[in-house]
Amino acid sequence: MKNLGILMVAFFMVATSAFGQKKSVQLTPEQRATKQTTLLTKQLSLTADQATKINKAILERIVGIDQIKTKYQGQKSKERNAEIREMRISYLQVMKNVLDGPQFDTWHKSYKNKIGKPAKKNVKIQSKAVAEDEVENFF
Repeated sequence: MKNLGILMVAFFMVATSAFGQKKSVQLTPEQRATKQTTLLTKQLSLTADQATKINKAILERIVGIDQIKTKYQGQKSKERNAEIREMRISYLQVMKNVLDGPQFDTWHKSYKNKIGKPAKKNVKIQSKAVAEDEVENFF
């Protein structure tokens, strides 16, 4: 009877740890851009022309930031941050040109909230605050 109890406890421990692990699937830049565009299309009621232009801008931003991260290989330096900042500013400019007034206002509020929140990763909160100030001062 003792062995059966020990066996049951061991089984539950193994079963819970096996089901608790999630496999993360790495999406391609095109898939990530399409996913974000679909979300924005639903949120902002984009036209087909706007969706195409935004998908292109999102894809350029994703590919550019991935290239910058690969270039610096995990090192966080002022040059890396400056290049990423330039990418964000050019992305904001494209969004401002493509979206109309109410659409841009809605998107900009959600974008500021996204930048203002600390990421789940181990990122300094100060860098998020600086990025939010830059976005606010940009417009």
